[in-house]
Amino acid sequence: MAVSTTRLSILQAVARRLGGHQGSITSGTATAAVLATLVGNLPDDELNGHLLVMPDAANAGDRERLVIDWDKALGQATWAGSRTDTTYTNETFFTLPAGSW
Repeated sequence: MAVSTTRLSILQAVARRLGGHQGSITSGTATAAVLATLVGNLPDDELNGHLLVMPDAANAGDRERLVIDWDKALGQATWAGSRTDTTYTNETFFTLPAGSW
């Protein structure tokens, strides 16, 4: 079995081991994003307090946001602070639970 050792794959593996999640963002706004792979999969508020890391963001300042609200039905994470980069084309994300970062 081949092991992926890209920086992103290592970060995602660490996030999973810490209790985080990963997947892709399919749409969003400056203050929220739809985490497509998590729609309907986690209880409401499950991601509250998680650090949402979006390594594909165009600007370094847009790569991390603190999730303040998670809506299971919509698969939407809302965060504090606006992003200037709001173009989502299957953008990668992973989360880190509160207390792990």
